[in-house]
Amino acid sequence: MSNSYLKMDNMKKTRCPRASMAQHAALLNFLESEKGLAEGKFVAMHGKESARKKWLEIAEELNKILGAVKTPEQCQAVWRDLKSKTSSKFKTLKRERNATGNIPLTKGFLNPIEERVVAIVGWEYMMGNIECPDSLEIEVILANAQKETAQAMVKILENFAFLGEILAAQNRIENCVNIIDRA
Repeated sequence: MSNSYLKMDNMKKTRCPRASMAQHAALLNFLESEKGLAEGKFVAMHGKESARKKWLEIAEELNKILGAVKTPEQCQAVWRDLKSKTSSKFKTLKRERNATGNIPLTKGFLNPIEERVVAIVGWEYMMGNIECPDSLEIEVILANAQKETAQAMVKILENFAFLGEILAAQNRIENCVNIIDRA
């Protein structure tokens, strides 16, 4: 069952209220000072327990702010969703920019909350690993290779058809030569 559901009444799922903008801002304030927690990296001994306590602390602070009341797990889900939505929007904007000939987009294409998310998680998270090729580029390369392969196969088949015509003509000539030789 998803953490975004608070209760089940007669097998009907009810969504939790959404976190307010003020809660998002407070969450980002906390995570800006706790990069390891934001990245999900626990370097200390007992790091997982330390992270659990910090998320409990975050939940307590966020619940003091006007907005939704969330458990630590739900606060983690809010952070995960913020990262995911920002990353998707960032990649969509990047793809659109590349499609328009790399013409700059209008100023402030990310809202202030999204800009802070990018600052926390870093460019590599948003851009993807530099060592790993962009899947869109790979798809384009693959499509072009398939098209070129199909065109090459058509040419080969045309050459075989032409070769077949030559062989048939040669066979007819040999038949004519045989007829003439018998005569």
